[in-house]
Amino acid sequence: MDIERYKQRLIAEEQGLEMRISRAVNNARGSDGEPGDTADDGATDERRDEQLKEADANSVRLVEVRGALSRIENGTFGACMADGAPIETARLDAVPWASHCLQHAEEIETARGIQTPTL
Repeated sequence: MDIERYKQRLIAEEQGLEMRISRAVNNARGSDGEPGDTADDGATDERRDEQLKEADANSVRLVEVRGALSRIENGTFGACMADGAPIETARLDAVPWASHCLQHAEEIETARGIQTPTL
């Protein structure tokens, strides 16, 4: 397994997420105080909500990415957190921040009522 390649991808993802979060939060804040009518206010509120939802989703992903970087540092990257078995290479190639093998990820998501596509 090419840990360095995964590390570089994760660092790039981390930087991109940080920028997207900052941009979304700044855009949401930037709409305040602009003159407009009631219809404009509704559209502005809707845009602000979407930007904050995007920032929130990116924040969750950022935690996952940083967790994967921590696993690289402590030598557990690529091992399923449920049983220590190797995470499938195809899964790590698609989702390098994955913390569980496909089987355990599906079991967790099923328990939470989430259905995800199979990799």
